[in-house]
Amino acid sequence: MPEGEYRSLRHRSRGGEGPAHIAAHYGVSVAALLELNPCVSQETILGEDDIVALPAAHGLEGSIAAISDRRGHPGLLIYSVGDGSSKMLESAQCSWASVAALSPDGQSVAVQGADGRIHVTDVCTGSDRVITEPLAGFVTPKWSAGCDWIMYEHDGHVHVVGAASPLRGPACPGRFAAWLGDGYRMIHTDLGDVIIRDMVDGGQVPLASEPEPIWGLAAAAYGESVAYLASEGENVVLCTVDVVTGDRWRVNVDRRVWPWSLAWAPNGKMIAYCVGAKHVDGGQVVRVVVFEPGYDGEVHETEIIGDPRFTGLAWSPDSRAVAVAARIERRGQYGVYAIEPGIGMFQLTGIGNCVVPDWGREAD
Repeated sequence: MPEGEYRSLRHRSRGGEGPAHIAAHYGVSVAALLELNPCVSQETILGEDDIVALPAAHGLEGSIAAISDRRGHPGLLIYSVGDGSSKMLESAQCSWASVAALSPDGQSVAVQGADGRIHVTDVCTGSDRVITEPLAGFVTPKWSAGCDWIMYEHDGHVHVVGAASPLRGPACPGRFAAWLGDGYRMIHTDLGDVIIRDMVDGGQVPLASEPEPIWGLAAAAYGESVAYLASEGENVVLCTVDVVTGDRWRVNVDRRVWPWSLAWAPNGKMIAYCVGAKHVDGGQVVRVVVFEPGYDGEVHETEIIGDPRFTGLAWSPDSRAVAVAARIERRGQYGVYAIEPGIGMFQLTGIGNCVVPDWGREAD
């Protein structure tokens, strides 16, 4: 099987079998089996030659938060990657414009609700609190490493608010904001400049400068690595900077790169991004590219059918795989897949549409 290609393994029933029997035979969880087969329930008895999709054994862990309509309207899904179980949290009242952000400890999700306000929802209890006034337009919250601050961009400015208190940090002009791994410094762009801003004293330090505006930026969650996209003549270049050593690296990338898709692995060793191509079947052919910056190592590419509105990238906490929303084979719905570089792609969800995933630790 070529890298990245995924076809669900199938089981042909001999009749009289139930999900528990099939799951036990293949050594997979019943929850994961039911997730991939929306028409099958715990009580279903299969007839002869009935076909069910089998979940692939992948060994990945953690939780994924995504927007899903499995109850008929957009809501907040929490999916357990290890055993395939899931639950819906309705309190945040999401819309299809919402983007869920899991806190680094896996305990909470920040999301802009349908009311325009940023909600913080407890993963275990479903309790919900509001931390902003209604915000016009599309807002994507981002957690600090210590889970105490939430950043968002609105009206050309970067704002920081307390996750559990009414405290507000500094607001400043900027775009493509991200947290550095220490959790008390942020990084953002201002036209052609990349700027590091200290949350404690408000001081700022320039990190990089380009002759034209920068239009995409990402930082490693637990390191000191920064990546951004810039124009260089007719080309688009991906630039990385080590904040500690100052080491820099540049490489040309496809002009069709999606700038919002840049994502560092938490350990800072790998970076991933999406490249859009031709439109097919109501979506786009999308290449998910994963490689190690600064080295001439292998570049891993996986092809999916995606949509720029719904297809973000999120790394697993252990930096093994990236989650992406893609069209489910033979169906018009979107599901969450995990791409493990050098290994392949695994379908995780199959019930309803599940889009814009974020991947974090399992809540205690």
